[in-house]
This record gives sequence, C-alpha cells and structure tokens, in this order.
Amino acid sequence: MKRVPLRWVLAAVVAVGIFVFGVLTFAQAAQNVLTWTDMANNEDGFTVQSKVGGCASATAWGTLGTVGINVQTYTHSPVNEGSTYAYQVNAYNTAGASAWSNCAERLVPYTIPIQPTNAALALVAGKVVVSWLDVASNETGYKVQKKPGACTGTGTWAPLASVGPNVQSYTDGAVVQGQRYCYGIASTNSAGDSAYTSAGDILVPFTVPAAPAGLSIAGG
Repeated sequence: MKRVPLRWVLAAVVAVGIFVFGVLTFAQAAQNVLTWTDMANNEDGFTVQSKVGGCASATAWGTLGTVGINVQTYTHSPVNEGSTYAYQVNAYNTAGASAWSNCAERLVPYTIPIQPTNAALALVAGKVVVSWLDVASNETGYKVQKKPGACTGTGTWAPLASVGPNVQSYTDGAVVQGQRYCYGIASTNSAGDSAYTSAGDILVPFTVPAAPAGLSIAGG
C-alpha cells in the first residue's frame, strides 16, 4: 500500500479527489480513540484499518469498519491491555479510494487489576490452602502474603508466594502446629498491585502424635 508523505498533503491531487491524514490515538480505559483531519470535500466516508503490532510489523491489516461523510473519529473497543495496535485510514467515494493516511500506533497500558474476591482458608493434611476467586481480566499474577497471629493482631506481614495469572489457590506448608496465621491476596500486573483481600486467619491444630516404634527389651 503506497503512503503519501504528510508534506505532500496540501498539494496532493489524487484521481478521486479525496485525501485524509493525521491519524492520532489516545485512550479512555481499554479503548483507542482515533482522530484525523478530513481533507476531502467529496468523500462518501472513511475506512479504518488496524493490525496488532507496530506500524512496521508484518501483521496483515484488517478493516475495523467505515464511518460516514465528514466523520473524523473512530473508537476501537475493546482492546487488550499490554498490546500494541497500529491504524491507518483512507477516504472513499464511488470513484475509488484515496491513498492510506500515515500510520499511528499505540501500546495500550495496563491498569491496576481488580482485587480477588471470595478468599478462604482450609486445612488439608496439616497444610493451609489459600483460595480466592479470579475476577480480573488483566492480571499477570497474584501475590500471597502472610502474618503470624490473628488478622486483628500486630503481627508483621511478609510476602509468601507469587503465582501466575488465572491461578486461584496456593498451599502453604510452612506452618507450625498450634500457631495461628492470617493471609491476604492481591492481583498484580505492570501497573501495580490491587488492594489485598483478606482470607482471614486460621489455627493450625495439633495432630495426634505418631506412635513410638522400635520398642525392645533386654533382660537383666
């Protein structure tokens, strides 16, 4: 696809007499809003194309949609956080289509993910299983923290583990019988951590001790 440098725009004369240039992008939440300058006075509308990756990527262009006469904006939604999108626009009428505009690209930044919900604790074979509900769509993982004692106590929080996206449980085997522990979980990505969700606290009970073995006797 041939591109016409912006410095040629004002002097351009194309066969169908229409032109568009100056694509810009900006974001509102997880969307890209495109704007451009309508240089034509005889267009029937504009075609918007996009591709994942930057302008120089080898990914094929695909048509997002068309807009009508004199429209100079298009909203692409939803878009994926952490992905780069490239865009180009042309104008068209019954005589044909103009050259494509300049290409504009944008990396959609991450937003802080939603904190997990429904956090709970369970004892399984003497270990504490921390579970939660994944309600975020943009997390890159979860952080689990732990402190000794009740959640209302003065114990010091310490990082316990990090797990990947979509994981919804962690098993803590580093517990001592007769001790109480409090747990919290946060979702995370490159934008930061969510608030921590409390899973509450749990007392690790004593278990029946193992029976002695190897009993022997000697006469005397």
